[in-house]
Amino acid sequence: MAIWSVEIKELETLYESFKGQLPELEKELEQLIETKDANVVMLYSRRCLEVIVTDLCECELKRPRKTEPLQGVIDKLYKEEKVPSHIISSMHGLNELSTFGAHPKDFYPEQVKPVLNNLSTIIKWYLKHQLLYYLLEMIVVIPQISIS
Repeated sequence: MAIWSVEIKELETLYESFKGQLPELEKELEQLIETKDANVVMLYSRRCLEVIVTDLCECELKRPRKTEPLQGVIDKLYKEEKVPSHIISSMHGLNELSTFGAHPKDFYPEQVKPVLNNLSTIIKWYLKHQLLYYLLEMIVVIPQISIS
């Protein structure tokens, strides 16, 4: 049993809560949940963050991310006050630590836990943000629907 099994259980619960609604995030999170390898957990944690940040770039900054570095987009989301500072902190922490899984660098297995905790925090916020964004879109769209 991995020392981060509690954190994986929490992510499994989150995964089940949005299954079928966010296919890109689902795909990455599914791989993360299924693995026991610390490097793969770090890699897929970062990929989950990339999916979320790319979506936020398109929805909040109103532009495609293209090849812009993840750190730069996170900083722009903060500068333009599109994401709360406590979520930005989790994004920075995840981005920094997950680098160890994406590159041939040594790290301690205990460092996986804060990455997963940060990811869980980010996903919880993102799900609330997505719901709010959807509801606001409905408020704008519903008055435009003509009833005949």
